[in-house]
Amino acid sequence: MDSNLSSTPSSSTTVNMHPPHQHTAHVNCIGSTALSSFTCSTHSTQTPAPPGPHEDPPPVPEHTNKAQVHNTYDSTSPEKLKTFNSTSTPIWLNSTLMNNASNFATTYLSGSTLSWYEIALINEGQGVIHLYIADWYDFQQELQAAFGVANPMDKVAEALENLTMNHNNHIMTYNIQFLKYAAKLSWDDAYLTHCYYHSLPNHIKDIFAQHKAGKPCEFQSMKAAAQIINNHFWERA
Repeated sequence: MDSNLSSTPSSSTTVNMHPPHQHTAHVNCIGSTALSSFTCSTHSTQTPAPPGPHEDPPPVPEHTNKAQVHNTYDSTSPEKLKTFNSTSTPIWLNSTLMNNASNFATTYLSGSTLSWYEIALINEGQGVIHLYIADWYDFQQELQAAFGVANPMDKVAEALENLTMNHNNHIMTYNIQFLKYAAKLSWDDAYLTHCYYHSLPNHIKDIFAQHKAGKPCEFQSMKAAAQIINNHFWERA
């Protein structure tokens, strides 16, 4: 036997002193990851299932008009006719319903206004043609003539002249109502100023009376001064 061979490891040989269980855990971790990747890869290469039977796409719902009961007009409140017309007008602007605007509007009629339209349909069957049945703008004019306010400007003027600001009201509420009516009228500044002052409560008028220069003569100045006085009143309250 060769004397150079020896069963004893040389001093230069490195001996792995790590516990065997740590190495095993590391291998298991790598193996699990590889298995997971392999499983995903295997699944991704599977042959896809054959398509099912052909199905037709769902039908497209047809456009339908639905009447809204809370927006109906029955002629008992003529001042609401303007709201009714403004609600229905966008239907005319829809090109798909342009020829049916009057028809659609009748779904919002009730009471005597609906009876008025039904009589027109009966007349048409007897050979008497009413243009407003097929024309939206004629329909609006006929409806206004039959059931609207006879003179809407008179109603607005009456509402403005009867408007009052109570002692316990904030002036902003009064201003909003006053300006809403004034915007619909062509009254000059002097008369608007007179009406505005006339409807103010006494605790504001009294301050104007105590002022040496008196009350303002222009509407905007009157409104601004009244608001300052009213704000001071509520600060002290």
